[in-house]
Amino acid sequence: HTVLMVNGKSGGNSAKKLLDLQLEQYRISDAHYVWIFDMLDSGSREAGFGKLKELVDDPRASPVVLACGGDGTVKWVISELLSHKCDDVPVGVIPFGTGNDFSRVCNWGGSTPKPLIGKHMRSLNTRLEYVNESERVLLDVWKIEIILKNGGEVSIIKKDFSYAANE
Repeated sequence: HTVLMVNGKSGGNSAKKLLDLQLEQYRISDAHYVWIFDMLDSGSREAGFGKLKELVDDPRASPVVLACGGDGTVKWVISELLSHKCDDVPVGVIPFGTGNDFSRVCNWGGSTPKPLIGKHMRSLNTRLEYVNESERVLLDVWKIEIILKNGGEVSIIKKDFSYAANE
């Protein structure tokens, strides 16, 4: 199962194409369902993470979440996963942002796939199947804060390896 968490403003509003499908749920195959939620709409966002939590609690499901946006959307999705106690869910990216550094580092590409959806949604569905079949790799989530003195010299470096979702 795949849950798409879409920031429709990413990529100069090009991510909105996924929301414009007006499909909250559809099926790729008998065993692969897809849900699409709008990160910018609080009701849709909460419904999305609620659905994800439901899938996490189902021993038959093995959900994957795709952050559809740029680096900020990826961070936002990961923070929401942590706050909803879904931190073991694999995260992928459909890049829509300007930098897409996280997506580039993970070899998912640095630009929006073309065609994004394709005829009969083949391009999108092929990408979702590929993500579901991909190898899972663990990543650390942490935070480093560097505080500078007035002259630009490093004053304090704070490291937090137990990243708090609400920061």
